[in-house]
Amino acid sequence: MPTVSFTIDDKVFDLYPEEYILKVGEGPQAQCISGFTALDVPPPRGPLCIFVRCFHGPLPHRVRFR
Repeated sequence: MPTVSFTIDDKVFDLYPEEYILKVGEGPQAQCISGFTALDVPPPRGPLCIFVRCFHGPLPHRVRFR
């Protein structure tokens, strides 16, 4: 899986596969689930992006959006 980069307020934040793929279960029953979900929010509220819990560790706690 590739490294995924987000640019927020001119800062680049890299997410590595182990940070956006969630492993559920153990052994042969284990499944890998993507931390990304499509979200289509039309204007005036969108477009937007929601960073959920699995990304909180790699991304800073306070990022200001303009």
